[in-house]
Amino acid sequence: MERVSSAVRLELRPGEWVLWKARPFRFVSLHGSTASIRDSVNAELHEMAVADLRGVPSLPPEDFAQQLDRLRTASDPSWSLVQQRESIMEGGTRIDAS
Repeated sequence: MERVSSAVRLELRPGEWVLWKARPFRFVSLHGSTASIRDSVNAELHEMAVADLRGVPSLPPEDFAQQLDRLRTASDPSWSLVQQRESIMEGGTRIDAS
């Protein structure tokens, strides 16, 4: 099985976000070449090879702001979704069920 390399730096500190099987998990601990991670949805603990983990890409604040500005010019249904996501990321609780 060929491994895909990751261009994102992987910080292995307790509490850091990592990706496994394209899903976000919290890194718990390292045991040689094995990592313990906690599922962000159901809190289950998983053990897997460190090589199977990927770093979570992040955007510098200025790039994030530019992406939001671009999304704000989208159609009305898209803009509503953007507003909801932006509110959640900024710590708000506004969610429109429509």
